[in-house]
This record gives sequence, structure tokens and C-alpha cells, in this order.
Amino acid sequence: MSTLITNALILGGAAVSVWHRAMLVEDGKVARLGDEQALRAAHPDAEVVDLGGRTVLPGFIDAHVHPILGGQELISCSLTDGVTIDDYRALISAYAAANPDREWIVGSGWSMDAFPGGVPSATHLEGVDDGRPVFLMNRDGHSAWVNTIALERAGITASTPEPHGGVIERGADGEPTGALHELAADLVRVVVPPIELLNAEQALLVAQDYLLSLGITGWQDAGIHHDRGYDRAYRALIERDALRVEVEGAQWLPAELPAGIVEKMVATRREFEGTPVSMTSVKIMLDGVIETHTAHLKQPYLEPGPIDSTGLEFFDPERLLEVVAELDSLGFNLHFHAVGDAALRQAIDVVAHCREVNGWDTGVKHVAHVQVVDHADLVDLRRVGLAVNAQTLWARLEPYVTELAIPVLGDERGYSQYPFASFLQHGIALGMGSDWSVSTPNPFHQLHVAVNRRPVPKPTVPEDVGVFMPEERLTLIDAVRAFTIGSAHLSARAERKGSLEPGKDADFVVLDRDVFAGPPSEIYTTRVDQTWVGGRIVFERQHEPASNGAEPTSSAEPESKEHLNG
Repeated sequence: MSTLITNALILGGAAVSVWHRAMLVEDGKVARLGDEQALRAAHPDAEVVDLGGRTVLPGFIDAHVHPILGGQELISCSLTDGVTIDDYRALISAYAAANPDREWIVGSGWSMDAFPGGVPSATHLEGVDDGRPVFLMNRDGHSAWVNTIALERAGITASTPEPHGGVIERGADGEPTGALHELAADLVRVVVPPIELLNAEQALLVAQDYLLSLGITGWQDAGIHHDRGYDRAYRALIERDALRVEVEGAQWLPAELPAGIVEKMVATRREFEGTPVSMTSVKIMLDGVIETHTAHLKQPYLEPGPIDSTGLEFFDPERLLEVVAELDSLGFNLHFHAVGDAALRQAIDVVAHCREVNGWDTGVKHVAHVQVVDHADLVDLRRVGLAVNAQTLWARLEPYVTELAIPVLGDERGYSQYPFASFLQHGIALGMGSDWSVSTPNPFHQLHVAVNRRPVPKPTVPEDVGVFMPEERLTLIDAVRAFTIGSAHLSARAERKGSLEPGKDADFVVLDRDVFAGPPSEIYTTRVDQTWVGGRIVFERQHEPASNGAEPTSSAEPESKEHLNG
């Protein structure tokens, strides 16, 4: 079956931009690109699709996303639409009233900047929990907000020791106050009935539909937790023939490095061979986040917090070198989480060790987030072949940066955050990922901030907000390449995905406007009219009147920062 895409402005090429007017698709692949009349004459029997002059880009590939958690947020107690504590209380109360049969109230989406000092308390939940335990993860997935009943169910008291890699917020008397950071959240998570915590299969289906509507034609799931059934959810969709994209799964490496974990990962990879899901990557979470002082820094934080000094280092360094080198020798791709500059340095050193013992012919290696960067490390980042997976939406002057990050970093480090242009200038490979549900998976909101280094306009954003580190702005074409061919490289699929070239998969998006023709300040208003995967339409927008083409704000599109479960 041949399909001829005509009357379009099609971005072809990978390293070089080559624009075409027509594209022939055969058997799910791009067969030819070029002049419309020539292709019509050469392929008279092809089905013709006239796009009315619209712009076509390669499908976006989200190289760092948590679709199951994002989908779960859409079907659970979502606090994303809230701004204040009172907003959250109203949303929780409404959810409790609408779901009287739920044993627990489980959800996510609260923002740290709504609370004094960025820390919620169990007292904030009094009167809205309907006498049930509450477990609510924040938008960055690094802190849990729980009520007194949940603390009691988990047996967390003043005598409970701090877990490795986690922090229990406590009052002056040592009693837990209702906020649990990093791995401390697991103390409550393990007592939540699984059916209350997550319906992974349903959440994945909901997430897939949403991502396709935004032009996401593939992704890397940045945290396949075996103990949460994420791999089983993908298996269920495969068996139902319900998965419409290819996915690379990054299997979660537990910080305790339990015996048999390498064998478990190898077995999981083998189980998915020959399917649209390749469990060929390993997620290695090296530190936490700046806001809770759990990101690992080279120099101490400037203000006291729940963790003093330089933050948390999640793994035993020597044991980590040993295990990661073994995984690398077995051909796994490596996906690091590093927010602080010390964590980034650790990622560089781990990769250098892998290169030394295993050579350079092993899997793709990349590091996500890279918030605080010591520019002295940029040369080594390139020399060890470690690519960057950027979450560009966070590079803007908003409360997480101005109120929670810069004050504890100081100006020198505070204005070394998210140096995207510097990565490219140093020859470092760059891909992009949203970290949804932490922040919106909408590619054009992310591209907007990458190019402008300013927030997406909305009622709660002042019109006079400044440009954050203007020297680190990306050009639009560089940002698009990062979100397409760059992300395809990070998922080891660049030979088939990420650009529209003959022989590659016909994964592409049809836009409602020429995003390159308008002013950079309006990039965010771009919408996806159609999404094609393997030469077939998998999403088509039902057009409705719109004043400016912008996506409506919804619980599915949090405009927050940060790093969901890594």
C-alpha cells in the first residue's frame, strides 16, 4: 500500500534540514521525498493525502517520560490544577466525596512552592481526608505528602531511623510531620494496597492516547519498576495488540543493588525481545533534587535544610562501578539521573570506567536533567561519549528556580543551570524528554522554553518575567532536532526513527501552522493536527474555534518543574 503525502512543507534530513513538498510512504516506511508533480507521475496508483499546505515534522520522541504515572495522575486524585493549599484541600475533599469506596486517597501533582518553606504537613490534610489514609506525591515525584493515619499505618514514629537515600521531615520533638522525601516515601508506599496505588495497565492506555495527541510517536520509559508491575502493563498491552508505538524501557536499578538484579534485568530484556518494547536500558538515579537539598553538589548548600552539606549520594560508589560496568558489558544502554554537579561528575566517572573496561562498542549512555553544571566538566562529558537528555521546560525564571534553587545555590551556581547551548557548543549530543507527569509532555511548550528561556504565557505568569540565561537559548531547529533525531539516538533507534529519510519509519506529525514562520514568542501556540506512526494516522484533532491555538490548561498539562522519580 502506497500513500502520497502532498501539498505539504516537510522537514527531511537529520543533520541537515532539507524541505520537501511531497513524501511517498510504502509499507510504513518513507520511500521517497521530493517534488509533488514528479512523485505523482511516478506513482499514479498511490493514495493521495492533501495536507493543504501544512507543515510536517518527524514525530517527537520523548526520551525521558513516566507514562504510567502520568496516566495514573489523570485517573486518580490529581492536584495539578491547584495553586494554593486551599486549592489542594478542595480537590482532595472533592475526590474523597466522589470515591467513597477507596480505602486510601492516592494521587499526585502538588507543588512545593505552595507551602511555607516548600514543605507540607499532615495538619494541612485535617478535615479533608474523610478518615482515610492519604498518600500524595508531588509534581517532581521526589516527595510524598501524607496524613497522620498513613504515618500510623506505616509505623513511622519519632524512633523511626532515616532510611538510606531518604529524609523524614520531623518537628522539634522528632515526630514525623507528614512530608517524606526521596526513598522515605517508600515507607508508606509499601503499605498502600496495590490496587489503590496504581492500575498500571489502565494508566498506560490513557497515557498513550494523550501522548499521541501531542505528536509523541515513541518514548523511553524512564523507570520500569519490576515491583510495581510496569513491565507487566506493557506486556498486557502488547498481548492485546493495543500498543501503537515503540518504547524503550529503562529498568530501574535499586539503590541497594540487591543480589540477582543483573540477572533479573537480563531476563526482563529477553522476555520482551521481538516486541515493540525493548527493555534494553537501565535507569541509574544518582541523586535527588535541589528543592529538598537531596541533589548531590560539589560544594555545600548555602542555606540549612532537611539535608545539610552537599546532599545525597544514592549509591555506594565502588559497588556502583562494579554493577554498571557489568550491565554495560552485557549491552545495556545507561540512563543516568543527575541534578547536582557532583552527581554529573559521578556519571562521567562511571562512564569513563565502563569505557576503560569494556571499550567503546557498548550501548548508548546519557544523563538526564543536568541542572547544576560545573562547566569544567563539559569537556570530559564529551570525551567519555556521555549524551545529555534535557528537560527544557524547567529553564525559566519561575518559583522553583528563583525561590527554591538560586537562594540555596548562590548566583554563580544558580546561573549555571540547564546550559543547553553550552552542551551543543562543546559537541555534546543532545536529546529531549518531558519527565511527564512532572511537567507537560506538550513538545511545543518545551520547545518554546528551550528557544525563549521564558515561561509559557498563562494567567499566573507575570508578563514582565525575564529571560533566564539568554546565552543558553537554543535555536528552534536545534531544539526540534534534539526532540526528534537526538532522542532517537538516546533510545538507540536513530537508524530507523527520528528523521524523515528514505528507509526510515514513517512517523510524523502534521501541524496547524508553520512553526518556523511565526515569532519565537508564539511557539507554544502550535498544535498537532495529525499524528502518524508507521504510515498510519493514530490521532487526528477535531477542530474547534480557538482564539490563539494554545492548549487549554488542564490536569494533564502541569506547567511545573521537575524530576519525577528521576
